[in-house]
Amino acid sequence: MRIERKSALKIRNSKGRTSNISKCFVLCFINVLICALLMTGCSGGATSKKVDIDLTEMSATMVYSNVFDMVNKPEDYKGKTVKMQGNIFMNYDEKDNRIRCYCIIADATACCSQGLEFVLAEEPEKYPQADSEIIVTGRAEPFKYEDGESCIIKDATFEEL
Repeated sequence: MRIERKSALKIRNSKGRTSNISKCFVLCFINVLICALLMTGCSGGATSKKVDIDLTEMSATMVYSNVFDMVNKPEDYKGKTVKMQGNIFMNYDEKDNRIRCYCIIADATACCSQGLEFVLAEEPEKYPQADSEIIVTGRAEPFKYEDGESCIIKDATFEEL
C-alpha cells in the first residue's frame, strides 16, 4: 500500500485504484454513529436508573457487609442509587399516618438480618404480600431518628419477584 500526498490523502490499493481517506473516514464515522444510536435505543429508555451500588450482583456476605456499612455510615452513601433484593416488611405508623416499607436482607448463614427502610416515589395501587421477595431501587439518604442515624432509600421503586 502506497500513500500519495495531494490536496486530500489518497491510498492506492493493490489493484492500483485510489480512494479518498476523508470519504472512508466519513463512512466509518457514520457507521459508528448509527451503531451507537442503536445501542442506546435498547438500553431501557428513561425509566432505567443508573445504579451506583448493585447489591443484587454481590454475594450474600458482601451484601450483608454493605448494608451493615450503609446503616452505620449513612453519610458515605448519600445520594447514591442503590439496588437491593430482599423480603418486604411493612407496618403502619400511626404517628406519621403512613405505611413504612423495609427491604429485609439476610446474611449468608440466614441467621442475621439487616433491613433498610424505603420510601416509594409513588404510592402503588397494591402493595405486595408481607414477606414477598422484591427488588428495590432508590436513592440512599441519611436518616436521623431518636437514637441515632441510619440510611433510608428515597424515591424508590420496587418489583415483586
